[in-house]
Amino acid sequence: MRDQVVAVLDLLQTERGERPAVDVVAHSLGGGVALDVARWVPARVATLALLAPVGLAPVRFVPLARFATPALTAPLVRFAVPPWTAPVALRAVNGTLGGFALRDLDEYWAPTREAAFGGALRALLHHFRLEPRTNDELAAITAPVLVLLGGQDLLVRGAESAARAAGRPGWRAQLYPRAGHVLAEEVPGVVAEELRRFWHAR
Repeated sequence: MRDQVVAVLDLLQTERGERPAVDVVAHSLGGGVALDVARWVPARVATLALLAPVGLAPVRFVPLARFATPALTAPLVRFAVPPWTAPVALRAVNGTLGGFALRDLDEYWAPTREAAFGGALRALLHHFRLEPRTNDELAAITAPVLVLLGGQDLLVRGAESAARAAGRPGWRAQLYPRAGHVLAEEVPGVVAEELRRFWHAR
C-alpha cells in the first residue's frame, strides 16, 4: 500500500517535471499507510494530517480478530454481514459527540456484497501492519504532523495515541473526549477547521 501511494505521488508533477511535496490527510488504517509513506519518502510529504490513525498505539481486538478468522472463513464473511449490522457497527464506532446519517448505511453495507470482500478484509487484518510504529520510524518523519483523535474510539486508543504524538517535535495532537473513530463524519466542521488552521500555519 505504501508503494502504491508513492507511485501515485511519482505521477504528480508540475509542467516543468518537478515532483512537489503534497499535503496528506489519512484516516484509520490509511493513517498507518501515510505514516509509512512519510518516513519512506519524506521529501514528498509537506504536511501529514492523521484522523484516528493506526500505528501510534495498539489497535483493540486485533489478536482476537486474527485468531477468529482462519483462511477458510474468508468466503463466508459476506454471508455473516446482514443489513442490520451496518447501523450496529456505525453506532459502535461513533462517539456521543456526533452521529451518522441513515442514508449512508447502504454505502457502508454495499461492499460486503462483493465476492472479494471477505478475502480482502481478512488480508488486511492478517497482513497489514496494524502494530504501532517504532520511535525510530516516527523520528524519520520530517513533515509537520497533526493528529486528531476521539476519546470514545472503540478501535484506536485515542488517549494513548495522543500522548505519544504530543511528545514528538513538530507534531500536534488534539483529543476530542466525546468523539469516536470516524471524526470526519461525526464532526466534519471541527475537522475542516483544524485542517484549515494547520495548513494556514504552514
